[in-house]
Amino acid sequence: MQLSIKYKPGEKFQYNSYNPILVGMILEKATGMPPAKYFEKSIWNKLGMEFSGSWSADSEESMMTKMESGLNLRAIDFAKFGRLVLNNGKWNDEQIIPLDWIAKSTLIDPNHNVNEFGSEIYYENFWWLYSRDKLTPYIISAWGHLGQYLYIFPEKNVIIVRMGKDLGPIESWSRIFKDVVEKI
Repeated sequence: MQLSIKYKPGEKFQYNSYNPILVGMILEKATGMPPAKYFEKSIWNKLGMEFSGSWSADSEESMMTKMESGLNLRAIDFAKFGRLVLNNGKWNDEQIIPLDWIAKSTLIDPNHNVNEFGSEIYYENFWWLYSRDKLTPYIISAWGHLGQYLYIFPEKNVIIVRMGKDLGPIESWSRIFKDVVEKI
């Protein structure tokens, strides 16, 4: 498959799901192992996940990890991942993800606003960030294809996980999550 480049790198931000796939390819080349195995070794085992998880592959033939959409976990294990991020990459007394990576991946670039999803929504390094001031996220989130959500509210020290096979008759899960946290 060949894709044309619309803008020069750094010229204009546009969210697309191809970038995580490319990152997976780079990660595999750099570590010598599939991203799923690297994730298992570097994060999964250290968090003491409670259930088996999986990462979908594009096909049985190539077994390329679907970095853009293929992480399959139970809610409790997504919550543990959320706790890791909420605690700035630290799990108990071990710094699993470098603090500077957490800071960089949640630092908002005002040019990365994704207006089609909302004026306060930005995309940075695999995270959907909500910001009132275009600088500081008050919500760090990950969105799944069929209504799976991980919402981290750093100011309130709250993590919400929603699992689903579809979005259901709800207009905005985000609004519901925000309303719940406002009441806490």
